Amino acid sequence: MITVGTGLLVIPGLILIALTTIPGLLGESFNLDALICGLTLLKAGDAAFILAVMSIFGAKQFHPILQCIAIERYFVYFFMFMTAGTLVGGILIPLICPTNMTMAYFIPAATICLGLFIFILGYPSYVKTKTSITYRWYSNGGNYTDSFVQKRKQLGCVIPVTALVIPFNILQDGCLASTLKVQGTAMKQFGVIDATMMEILEALSVLVCGVLIVNGLYPALQRRGIHLATTHKYALGTFSIVLAYVCQLIIEYQIHSKYTNEDKQISVLWQSFSYIFIGAGEIFALSSAFDAAFKVAPKEHKVIASAAIPLPSWALYPTYFLWLSVTMQSTGLLMQQEVVKLIQSKPTQQPLFKTTGGL
Repeated sequence: MITVGTGLLVIPGLILIALTTIPGLLGESFNLDALICGLTLLKAGDAAFILAVMSIFGAKQFHPILQCIAIERYFVYFFMFMTAGTLVGGILIPLICPTNMTMAYFIPAATICLGLFIFILGYPSYVKTKTSITYRWYSNGGNYTDSFVQKRKQLGCVIPVTALVIPFNILQDGCLASTLKVQGTAMKQFGVIDATMMEILEALSVLVCGVLIVNGLYPALQRRGIHLATTHKYALGTFSIVLAYVCQLIIEYQIHSKYTNEDKQISVLWQSFSYIFIGAGEIFALSSAFDAAFKVAPKEHKVIASAAIPLPSWALYPTYFLWLSVTMQSTGLLMQQEVVKLIQSKPTQQPLFKTTGGL
């Protein structure tokens, strides 16, 4: 499934996206339909085969009982390597685009092809399990066996287990979408680093915190006979996001205080603390969600369980985005009022925000 899905969805999607960068190849004007088709193939392949199938395939290389601790660490490393790819691509592609955009967008396709080739080379050494349903008896005169029904019930338990990560997802998206990005526009650049480039720190934080947690925190707790439950990891992840919000409140106070008293802006690097807490929260919460889904789901449906992890959060996203839209509009009005007050109080000074036709 990994080979077929990557070859038929992911790679064609990346190639189609890259082809849209060649002028005149897919039409006289920019072919938006080709771009949408490429993104659709890419997202479908990424969610169904790379995120779901690959994560479970890797976990099945370990013994479910004798190596349960190794499975827990595996999911942390799996999440770290996904973030590492995002980090490298987020730095490399923008640097190449100004000189050769077509080559920049063909790099991901070439990288996936190389990775698929290496994966195929190692195929004989992988642990491969067969999926089957054993029909035994009909205890209640129904059309399905007891094992069939029991496994469906066990699969249904994945939803409430992974739904515990909903508070983290809402707080994380809110912190990134409505707080950090908007707040960063009111802060001073540090060299070439501005508010948009600060997002790279999130990926760096995931990598650093992942190494420290897996190789430092977890072994230290195990030596003392302590094993963190999944609910405790969810709680630690959510608490980390709360600490990120606390940092944002402190920064917000410093922004207003610095400008009011000294007519200056504070450095955007102060947002580093928030991104560090966000990265630590992702390691605790998101990697634990994959680990919990793998352990709870029956062996025949672990891929389905892994793919279903985002579903509880997606079900609440329409309400969340409505709340986020109202919140950002209110935030924009408050910022506008604050700017007017600052300009009126200091009419001869350079305003904090430069506006062209509105905020």
